[in-house]
Amino acid sequence: MKKKAHILVPLSFNFQIRYIIRTGLLEQINKFCNTTVLLFWNQGDLIEELTNLGYNCVSFSLEEPDSEYKYLKSNIDLYYWKNILKSPTFKIKERRRWKKMGFKSKLRQLFYLFIRGGLSYHENEHMTNIERLKDYARRSNNFRLLNNLINQLDISAIFTTAPFLYSEEMTCQVGIYHNIPIFYSVLSFDNLTTRGYLPFTAQHCFVWNKFNKNEFLRIQPSISHDKVSITGPAQFDFYYTDQYIKNEQEWRKGKTIPEGRPIILYGANAKIFVPNEFLIVKSIDEAIAKGNIKNNPLILLRPHPTDSFTDWENFVKTCENVYIEKSLEKNQTEDKMYNKFSNFTVDDVINLCSSLAHSAVHISYASTLALDGACFDKPQICPYFAPDNSVSDKEIRNLYHSEHYSPIRLSGAVALPRNHKELIECINIALTSPELKSKERAELLDQMITYRDGKATERIASELERLISELV
Repeated sequence: MKKKAHILVPLSFNFQIRYIIRTGLLEQINKFCNTTVLLFWNQGDLIEELTNLGYNCVSFSLEEPDSEYKYLKSNIDLYYWKNILKSPTFKIKERRRWKKMGFKSKLRQLFYLFIRGGLSYHENEHMTNIERLKDYARRSNNFRLLNNLINQLDISAIFTTAPFLYSEEMTCQVGIYHNIPIFYSVLSFDNLTTRGYLPFTAQHCFVWNKFNKNEFLRIQPSISHDKVSITGPAQFDFYYTDQYIKNEQEWRKGKTIPEGRPIILYGANAKIFVPNEFLIVKSIDEAIAKGNIKNNPLILLRPHPTDSFTDWENFVKTCENVYIEKSLEKNQTEDKMYNKFSNFTVDDVINLCSSLAHSAVHISYASTLALDGACFDKPQICPYFAPDNSVSDKEIRNLYHSEHYSPIRLSGAVALPRNHKELIECINIALTSPELKSKERAELLDQMITYRDGKATERIASELERLISELV
């Protein structure tokens, strides 16, 4: 009788809980493997839930990487972005980073570039830095702790969805040390072009679409085409299952939203990308109050899951037609700028699906929500201008010109208003003629999530089962 494989599944932030646990992917994997969930923060309710379901769950804390590790990693990433990835996203990110740097930081970087002769790092130096980073990692206390854990568990494979984060990078470094196969399932469609160098060669990669597949083959040319499977994103399966959508009347009552008024769902971006975004919401609220928007709608504001809920809650008190909902019900109460260490419950999934389903129009800045909303065939509006002069229109538009977002921008499926006046016009068109761009939205989904059948989780699990069976 064959020995059952043991897969380690690291979780480093809340969106992975939705992807791996709430979709049922972990349950499906556990049918053909022993699984251990490695949780990199102490989330008591999640640990209790998984333990009660019979899963092995280990909570683990790592020390912050020191300056030497960060220095080596930044040099490796810089070479990777410039010479291997070669994405327009790199230039956009660099321009944004340069603008936000202080005067002294700019001087230091200019001096560094001068003594180094610019950005012309050689491949030999890049490979040397990779070996130095690997050696440095193996001498760290974090490596020792993870190594002890993996030795105790007798791990056969690692299934990672965020290897670009330090916690999972270190987990993969230990996997490399033990020649443990690493399977990578892409969490978000931007990850391959916005994140850094991968420290491993994937045994197999699961991606959203043809763009992701080509990106992966570009960054890991040693991988053959059959090692990259287009499965679609698991977290989009919810949108094709009625059980995750509440009855509209019940849903409105729970949020104290009045009957009869159509809803504009506004999904806010993170403040780091769109500062003073509240001004856009305010302008829509004022247009409703003046009767400039047809059908007397209201706005349902959904703050970014990693952003401060308190800031937005206080802002809503200054508006006449704005309601607010928590993206993560249990964990978005503290005033934090970056709240990624939290649970993502089934109720949170239902809340998101119901809000998408029962709103008439969706508005968001360069967000994945444009795809989420398209699954419900709702008009999508993506402001193509800055809320105020704290950031330029060009900087905002650059978000839409990133490699991962360009197919959405070019699809014709989303409206791209260039100023406040056009934004109000787009809202009125969407409210009165929601069927416009329906065909384009369907075509966009075919491009970006590939499948509209709610079976991405099943495809990932089935393919992983086949691959694991070849290992043991």
